[in-house]
Amino acid sequence: MNAIGTAAAGIAASSVRFDETASRIAGDATGRTSDQDLAKSAADLAAETIDFEANVAVLRTGSRMTGRLLDILV
Repeated sequence: MNAIGTAAAGIAASSVRFDETASRIAGDATGRTSDQDLAKSAADLAAETIDFEANVAVLRTGSRMTGRLLDILV
């Protein structure tokens, strides 16, 4: 299992979903959105932030593990 590759893919996917959610919050061409849509989008934005942070933590851990493995091998 490649933790670094998996985390990088997760970060990329989370970034795309974050951008899509931010666009929904910005509204359509007329700038109108419903309150319900805004509340759901705000919750989605918070969830994407947490997802992004979790993937960064996996990336850091994978990097540390690789570094320690290299230290052992050298």
